Amino acid sequence: LTGNLAKFAQHATVAHIDIDPAEIGKNVPTKIPVVGSAKEALSELIAQNGKKPEIDEWTTQLTAWNEEFPLRYTHEEGVLKPQRVIQMLHEKTNGEAIVTTDVG
Repeated sequence: LTGNLAKFAQHATVAHIDIDPAEIGKNVPTKIPVVGSAKEALSELIAQNGKKPEIDEWTTQLTAWNEEFPLRYTHEEGVLKPQRVIQMLHEKTNGEAIVTTDVG
């Protein structure tokens, strides 16, 4: 998360969607637990809400951060680095991929 759980999402209502019920609230107190696949759960939330969330402001912020803090790493022949995998996914999907990571 942030390296300091006490500072993570201090003023947020945390919803945790996970297919494994043992993971819900394991690291961060969760106000809205949802057990199931993220795809199905998010589709249902959108259907119940009647609209997709507005994310233009968020994507504008992400673009600004990407320009201010570009991906930098050294390429070594024969070594596949996670940064390169993310860069390749971005290139192959024309920036349309949504990529998440997990420590497990």
